[in-house]
Amino acid sequence: MFAQVAPPPFSLTLSSSEKVIKAGSEARLEIVLKNTSNHEFSITKSNAEDRAESHYRIDVRDSKGRPVPDTEYAHTVWNLNSKPTTQFVFSEVVHTLKPGESLTDVVVITKLYELSRPGKYTIRISREISRELGKGTVKSSPFTITVTK
Repeated sequence: MFAQVAPPPFSLTLSSSEKVIKAGSEARLEIVLKNTSNHEFSITKSNAEDRAESHYRIDVRDSKGRPVPDTEYAHTVWNLNSKPTTQFVFSEVVHTLKPGESLTDVVVITKLYELSRPGKYTIRISREISRELGKGTVKSSPFTITVTK
C-alpha cells in the first residue's frame, strides 16, 4: 500500500518584465507565492522591497547546466564565507494568506550571481515548508533569462 503524499500548501512562480538583459545591468525577478491549500496560513516576507534572498534558495545555471558563481554579496548574505566580516539583518513581516491569495516578493538576481557573460541562464527558486504546514520544499518551474553584450 502506498502512502498518500499531501500536496504542497503553496506554489512558487517566477517572472520578469525583462527576459533579455545587457551584461552588467540589473535583473529583477518577481516571485509569487500562492496559497494552494484549503486553509489560511501565515508566512514571513522580508520588509525590504527586494530582499527575497532571505527566504528563498536560488539556483542559477548556465546553458550547459553548470552552477553560476555567487557574488561576494551572496557569500555574505548566506554566510558562505569562512570568516564573515559583515552580517546582514533583515526585518520580516508576517502575512496571512487565505486560500487562493498570493504574496509577491522581488529578488535582484544580479546582486547574487555573476551574470556578466552573455548566454542563457536558467533560474529556479525554492522555499522550505514550515513545520506548521507540513514538511518538504516547494520549487518553482525553471525561468530562463538571456544576457547579451
